[in-house]
Amino acid sequence: MSLIPGEKTRISLRRNDDLSRDHIPSGVIELDRILGGGYPTGAFICVQGDIGTGTSTFCLQTVWNRLTSGGLATYICMDELPDTVMKHFRSFGYDIDHYIDLGRFLLYDGLPLINSLASSSQGQNGVTERKNLLMNFLEEYKSAACAAKKRNSPITLPSVSVVDSFSSLAPYTDLKAAYVLTHLLADSARINKNLFLMIVHTGAIEANIVCACNAVADGIIRLGQLFKRGTLKRVIRIEKLVFTPTPSELLEFRITTESGLQIISSI
Repeated sequence: MSLIPGEKTRISLRRNDDLSRDHIPSGVIELDRILGGGYPTGAFICVQGDIGTGTSTFCLQTVWNRLTSGGLATYICMDELPDTVMKHFRSFGYDIDHYIDLGRFLLYDGLPLINSLASSSQGQNGVTERKNLLMNFLEEYKSAACAAKKRNSPITLPSVSVVDSFSSLAPYTDLKAAYVLTHLLADSARINKNLFLMIVHTGAIEANIVCACNAVADGIIRLGQLFKRGTLKRVIRIEKLVFTPTPSELLEFRITTESGLQIISSI
């Protein structure tokens, strides 16, 4: 992970006709200011960081901000049980149960997929079996998300979807499979002009996942830690984002139960 003070960030200025200039706020005020109002709608964003750096908290905040702004959100749990994710929301004072009752928040359990992939066959038969499992899961998720949208048809705001974390698929996907799946999810976000946040943990075993996400993503946001003057700091950097005209600063942040992830200052 490269998080060096003073290092220039890499910003993608490529255009995509499927992307709108409208924005979806992250809920982190200073970050939204830097992003010009938030994430572009129709964007596929890769949120990278080691376990414990705050990637999940970062995405929970965006989901909550979307819900309280009148939109829809989906959270695909691949690392933890849905009940555990619910506890994370509640720990920040987010009344997530209210939005589940309204049908505006879909908490989708991806752990059965992980268990099925883990018990799949070896060899070529296993490759085909895992591919079918992944494609079936994707179709089931898309159907569930479409059904939720139909139930809330008066709501026209772009929705937010999160996968936490895509790295859970790393032991069962090669680079080609990771790229195909990532591309399908990204295309879905762009076509429907929604926001898709893909959490990726940056360990060695996740190399295929990281490579695929970096190749497809419209944006890369990296969370990490660094020592500065003998103090360990939490830092965040935008490495790539469509329609962002200028490089962002390296930003220090903290996480509290009162405010969630909060930007303190630039470094």
